[in-house]
Amino acid sequence: MTSPCRVPGYAGAMQAMHWATVALLIGAYVAVWSIKDGASDATTAGLAMLHRSFGLTILGLTAFRFAWRQRTPVPQLPADVPR
Repeated sequence: MTSPCRVPGYAGAMQAMHWATVALLIGAYVAVWSIKDGASDATTAGLAMLHRSFGLTILGLTAFRFAWRQRTPVPQLPADVPR
């Protein structure tokens, strides 16, 4: 049963992928900004690898989101939004 005042929107999975991408972007920026503060070469290398891993994960997640988005309908804008 659906609520009569429910506004249709994006699926929960799409919203979760969006916010996961945001979290990964923040993590990638924090990792790259922390590289200059690395105490040792091993720490610097680890942070650089973490940054690259976040970047590849973002790329894969974004590609998956685009593919999913091509197969699902886009919710209509509310009627009160001007053209």
